[in-house]
Amino acid sequence: MNITICRKGDDISWDDLADLLHESFQERLQQGLHFSCSYLTANDLETQSNGDVVLVAVDTDDNILAGTVSFEINSKKKDKRAYHYNLAVRPQYKHYGIATQLLQKGVEIVKEHGCEYIISDTAVGAKSSVHWHLKNGFRIVGLKSWTNTNYYSYVFRKQLANDFWWENAIFNKLCFWLSSLKCRLCYHENGNLTRLMKGALWLLDKLRKLVGK
Repeated sequence: MNITICRKGDDISWDDLADLLHESFQERLQQGLHFSCSYLTANDLETQSNGDVVLVAVDTDDNILAGTVSFEINSKKKDKRAYHYNLAVRPQYKHYGIATQLLQKGVEIVKEHGCEYIISDTAVGAKSSVHWHLKNGFRIVGLKSWTNTNYYSYVFRKQLANDFWWENAIFNKLCFWLSSLKCRLCYHENGNLTRLMKGALWLLDKLRKLVGK
């Protein structure tokens, strides 16, 4: 096995990437976790990845697409960050450190664009993914609920530049606690609003109408 990490080229189609994602996330479906990338089509991927950095891991010995990951880069002055998503490795290539190699290559690239940190997320119940993030220098800083999934997601942050607050473990835990409280009060696991949030929005709408009068 000889793994090469590089940017996606025209020799690898979006259908190839979609097949890789579906195969890789079959395990999550069996766990009852409906990751959105489990259902993405080739067209979805091409549209989603427009302008983003798409990396692939290729086993050059057998010419097999072994893994992939994408980075959405935001290099604005006030928020120089990259969003890490669609990380996938074929089942037979897992446990060889390929996901970490993909991340390391991605870090090199996003740093060149001036990014100071990376954001990622994964299902709370995806234990191996949570462990991988923590092992690779990410810290849990928030909780999120997406409308196209059926689970709460941990939000991770990997700091690339020195930052006193975000390198402080206590500050990270406080951010997670506040985010978790807000998320669970306002949203169900499937992203739908809770009764509390619906009631608050209804009351706010009434107040607006009264003030408008």
